[in-house]
Amino acid sequence: MPRTPHPRRRLTASEAAIQLGVTHAAITNAIHRGRLKAVRRKHQWMLDPEDLSEYQASKWSTGPRSPEWRAARSLERKRAAYRPSLAGLDLSALPPGRYDLTFTEEHGTYVVQIRMTDDGPELLGWQEVNPQPH
Repeated sequence: MPRTPHPRRRLTASEAAIQLGVTHAAITNAIHRGRLKAVRRKHQWMLDPEDLSEYQASKWSTGPRSPEWRAARSLERKRAAYRPSLAGLDLSALPPGRYDLTFTEEHGTYVVQIRMTDDGPELLGWQEVNPQPH
């Protein structure tokens, strides 16, 4: 009786994540988006090592994050969490209505959308137009 060749060993999603230096969630997200081929076996995603290599070489795989990338991402998040303060603006002369104001403070220049009500200004939105390095 001829022997059938042993099938290649498949990797679990966790093993694939360790191999690529990413999280388990990054692997399962790639699978769900169709960017990484996998089959489901007994409640586990199983991946062919060749498919993992193709994914790693593709534009979708970012690989482990460098310290420089992490520092830049941290700065982006700090900027996104920052809200310009209306406290330094004298808005008492404005009648009720909607306004777009441009002002500069220590963190940069902003276009701010406000609504003046009888209770005072309400911040509707803002956008940094001239980013300053932090």
